[in-house]
Amino acid sequence: MPYSHHHQISTITDLIIQCDPRSVVDIGPGYGLYGYLCRHYLERVTGKWVSLYCEEPNENLHPDLTRIYNAILKAKKFRSYSRGLTLMIDVIEHVAKSEGREMLRKAKEDSKFVIVSTPKKFWPQDDQGEFDRHHCLWTKRDLLSMPGEKIYIKNPYSHLVLYGKGAKEIGWYRFKRKVYQIFGKG
Repeated sequence: MPYSHHHQISTITDLIIQCDPRSVVDIGPGYGLYGYLCRHYLERVTGKWVSLYCEEPNENLHPDLTRIYNAILKAKKFRSYSRGLTLMIDVIEHVAKSEGREMLRKAKEDSKFVIVSTPKKFWPQDDQGEFDRHHCLWTKRDLLSMPGEKIYIKNPYSHLVLYGKGAKEIGWYRFKRKVYQIFGKG
């Protein structure tokens, strides 16, 4: 079963909430963890309806994805359509770097925000087929070389980047909240 390590879940969930999207596309959803989190925090907690889609799922591994997402899209190539947020969580390392750059470019072009996470090193994993193999390792420099506004979020195991106009404002809010937690109102 494809999965992401647990050290990034709360950070990515916080970014999703801060982006406040009305539509989300989850590329390579694995077993749908971030879809569940979007449903809970963007709909159940706020009471706002969200369009939630996944693209390139492995339904053989998790047939219940249809209960999480409004639509499941199978595409030979990355689709282009407008959305508030695109999630590319532990995805781009599974394709050639040139293809990953193109996927990221299109996602940034078609989304208000894009969250990308990719491991800093390859971890042992179950080999579930050609789409689960790691093909390239991305660096912080690779991710930050993409044009446009972005913030890099420190994580011990992953490179985590939020792209989109307003990313720096979200980063500043997260920083101020952390300072407040450490020092109080002062």
